[in-house]
Amino acid sequence: MRDKLPLFAVLFAACWLPAAVVSQTMPNGAAIDAEVSKIITQTGAKGIAVAVIDHGKIGYVHTYGIRNAKGDPLTTDTVMYGASLTKTVLPTR
Repeated sequence: MRDKLPLFAVLFAACWLPAAVVSQTMPNGAAIDAEVSKIITQTGAKGIAVAVIDHGKIGYVHTYGIRNAKGDPLTTDTVMYGASLTKTVLPTR
């Protein structure tokens, strides 16, 4: 039983994670824009696309910066490689 305890703990925590996420409020567009601006400055990213899904509905979609070396703007129609779409991002504050 001891060797199954860590798996049980992970599964138990995963069951409660959605309840913790639901209790958070969605930031407004200005707050998201300010945070993305900081991230661009800190990382030197050339372009970022953000989509916030709140209770299964699109709550906010915006793009920042450029999409290629020519300087074409990143748009919501730009096709991008989505390698980490399954990762959850939560505020660290």
